[in-house]
Amino acid sequence: MKFKRLTPKQYQDSGTFKMDSIDSSIKEISSKIGEPRRYNDANFPDDEDKVDVCWGIKNSNKDVVLIWNYKNGHYEGIDLEENDLLSFSVSYSNEDFFKEFKKEMGIE
Repeated sequence: MKFKRLTPKQYQDSGTFKMDSIDSSIKEISSKIGEPRRYNDANFPDDEDKVDVCWGIKNSNKDVVLIWNYKNGHYEGIDLEENDLLSFSVSYSNEDFFKEFKKEMGIE
């Protein structure tokens, strides 16, 4: 899968609108698309107290997938470990790119 990581500014301008979720771990997602941005350096378009980690990727067509945990980490008083299985929120701009992402992640 060919993609680029989003810059912090691009999180705000991502244009994603479709929502889904995936069950995975920080370690598993990081092994496929790189280390996450932490809420305090991602410029993520949400309340920073509710999000611990997030990833943003785009393909050559500028289709975007955003992945983040929501209210299931420090918001709940939990120190997340890399191997903790979580339900991550996902938004995307193109369903085909999201399907390609899920296939790459081994999520069918």
